Amino acid sequence: MEYISKIWLQKPTALNEIAYILGLDEITLFSTEDIVGTIKYKDKTILVLIHLSWGEIDRVQKIKVYTQYVADEDTDELDNIFVNRLRDAKLLIDT
Repeated sequence: MEYISKIWLQKPTALNEIAYILGLDEITLFSTEDIVGTIKYKDKTILVLIHLSWGEIDRVQKIKVYTQYVADEDTDELDNIFVNRLRDAKLLIDT
């Protein structure tokens, strides 16, 4: 897994709602309070892990996002996709 970004949320949000907003499919929640799912990207299915970094499972305040290894130029593009989806949902704290 490759670290993509850390994201602070504007308001506490349930982890499963964050996964839905990010467009993840095939979601699995682990007892470690991490969630894994897949996303279609450039005609490939990419594995995505969202780590609950601060808060509680139903009131997440900060997440860390990891993906399976992708090319370096795709890392920034994926980060932008995730950030924009959270921004569109009015969940992102712009810094």
